Amino acid sequence: MNRDQRLALLLALVSLAPNLRAAWPDRSYFLRDFTLTYYPLRDVIVEALRDGRWPFWNPYLHEGTAFLPMLYPLELVQILVPGPAFASWLLTLHFPLAALGAYALARDLGAGRTGSFGAGVVWSTCGLAVTSVDLHWFLQAYALSPLVALGLRRAALHGGRWIGAAALVTALAVSTLAVEFVVQAVILGCVLGLAAADAGADRHRCASRALTAAALGALVAALPIALTLGILEGSVRGAGLVPGLALQKSLHPVSLMQVVLPGLHGSIREPLRFWWGSRLIPGGSPYFLSLYLGPVALLLAAAGAGGLPRAGRLALTGLAGLGLAYAMGPWGGVAPAATSLMPLFRFPVKAMLLPSLCVALLAGFGAERLARGEGIRAAAVGGAGVALALLGVVAAMRLGGPELAAWLDVSPRSEALMRSTLTRECLEGLGLLLSALALAWLARRGRLVAGRAAAALVTLLGFDLWHAAVGVNRQVSPAFFDPAPGLREALPREGRVFALGVQQSPFVRRQLEDHAPFVEETSFALARQALDPYTSMLDRVELAEGTDRLSFIPSPSLVMPWEHAPEAMPAVLPRLRNAAVTTVVSLDALEHPELSLRARVPLKLAGAVVHVYALSSSWPRRFVACRPQPAPTRAAALQAPFAAGGYDPAFDVALEVPVTAGCSEGRLLSRRSPRPELEEYGVQADGPGYLVTRDSFARGWRARVDGREAPVLRANGRHRAVPIPAGTHHVVLRYQPPWFWPGVAFSVLGIGLAAASLARR
Repeated sequence: MNRDQRLALLLALVSLAPNLRAAWPDRSYFLRDFTLTYYPLRDVIVEALRDGRWPFWNPYLHEGTAFLPMLYPLELVQILVPGPAFASWLLTLHFPLAALGAYALARDLGAGRTGSFGAGVVWSTCGLAVTSVDLHWFLQAYALSPLVALGLRRAALHGGRWIGAAALVTALAVSTLAVEFVVQAVILGCVLGLAAADAGADRHRCASRALTAAALGALVAALPIALTLGILEGSVRGAGLVPGLALQKSLHPVSLMQVVLPGLHGSIREPLRFWWGSRLIPGGSPYFLSLYLGPVALLLAAAGAGGLPRAGRLALTGLAGLGLAYAMGPWGGVAPAATSLMPLFRFPVKAMLLPSLCVALLAGFGAERLARGEGIRAAAVGGAGVALALLGVVAAMRLGGPELAAWLDVSPRSEALMRSTLTRECLEGLGLLLSALALAWLARRGRLVAGRAAAALVTLLGFDLWHAAVGVNRQVSPAFFDPAPGLREALPREGRVFALGVQQSPFVRRQLEDHAPFVEETSFALARQALDPYTSMLDRVELAEGTDRLSFIPSPSLVMPWEHAPEAMPAVLPRLRNAAVTTVVSLDALEHPELSLRARVPLKLAGAVVHVYALSSSWPRRFVACRPQPAPTRAAALQAPFAAGGYDPAFDVALEVPVTAGCSEGRLLSRRSPRPELEEYGVQADGPGYLVTRDSFARGWRARVDGREAPVLRANGRHRAVPIPAGTHHVVLRYQPPWFWPGVAFSVLGIGLAAASLARR
């Protein structure tokens, strides 16, 4: 094993150091999106793939919704070993991938082995990396970002087969669907390629090569792009996000201190137990729990910037500044204009990828430069700026009285802990700054040889990041995802379920207020076992409504998040009937004459009990409508079922097209659904009518009546209706994602062009 291979192995181990236990696939992550979104979706998709079919339609959420494409190759490996432990391990592998990608990019930019090692350490263990585990798509794209930038830089400078290589790695990153991260990596790679090119015609040629590689990458990834765009059109997000929602997760100016203070907003290890930064975070909770880079990384980056050629220095510092300004949303001034042009993207804080990657690269150069006795003045200036900011926080914690706590909206229970935590972290940061400057001074004085000085600085850098990241991504036994014993048996075999989410549950609120240890594990276990939306997919339970976590559902929610509270049930029940709900599940007891208790299922979690209620007079899931009502708009059609008097839920339907019907009686004779994407019905009517299913309407559904194509209409503003003539008929409904075959064709073409490029000399 040569030196480069030994360094690569060591770097991979360092990237796993904050959670070495995760390197073996026998434990599972559980926090945030892993439990609430990622693993439930993957479990259903993997089961379908193992059965030999590709799933397109998900019947378990929002009365039915399309699956976003799962085409990222590393995720497809889960087909071999299903279960949460292996899914977690596949995510864990992205930390070494991130480290090695940053190492390769730094080497390509001219850094030595030690400096490149330092860049890999920063990129794989900083706050953005370790807290992206909860946001699975972004961890995958995060790990690939340096390789995307490297490929595009090489394509710009050398052309030839590098165009094909850059296209393939870009397409691989696009397949994660974390488009915001991929776009930043593409921008970085193109700018770095132009910065290294000579002026004049050479720069134009480099720009042409980089753009060709990026365009070819998009062509290779045409299938996931086409599938996503096809689902997007007609979805909640496709209608355009309102500016307030799009800018919701912006970085407050005060929150910039999180870059050097991991606990600025509270404990990233126990965020549900100790958190005090809600006032500074639009929406109350952060998108990324940590953005920590550390004072040592910033000091080294200040030293590294001065040693780069002017074009490279401007590229890295300029892009870091641009990304930071965008991440600050309304406070940075860039994001409002950008979101007006791109209303499909949300949460500006995602732009922190660019500043983080630029700092990681600059820190690697800075470690080598300081080890050679250079750049100590720039390091001192940068360190002094960070030190002044830390001292300012110490002063605020010491001198700021109750007014400060009131402004931050910190509870009296957490105030003392906040002051002690931030004071301690500031003092630790000052100590790290002094240690780094001391090593730089010893190197300049010749007391440390360059190699040892660089290694010492990188070791100090790694210790700082490890100290902040250790214990953040806790793991549990895979049994955490097992179903609650007896709950599935208490639910009816047929019928849709409405589960009151844990976020509005008084029982869960009391658990959080007690600040008991391991409250995070308990809360997410309750969400899983009480059929919180998405986790219900693990039990293959069809839910009507729930939290819209991705904004790709085909119809707007009828039950708002705050209406998942027990006291909101009287107002919500009519809407649940319209969704064909027959059963209501809650952690809290419900009192309503139309809800009858069917079962009480005790859980082994904090004395919790799941209450299962039957909803009386539920509306039929499928029926033949003989009395259509014309609706001028979708909003009118959505409200038609709740109009006062005159609407029979088993006989009427509101349609947004000219209507005709002549039946007085119709009935459903049979139903067969061999898979979610295919439904077959036998129907009978004494005149023209409509087969109505209270399942989501979406582009991609096609119908055939007795083998002849028939339209699929939007019923009641959100469901599906198929016109049928008089008599007995066989109706087939089939779903295929829009633009599927064009996406396949363009991807095949792109792969062929990329292969041809790779075959060139």
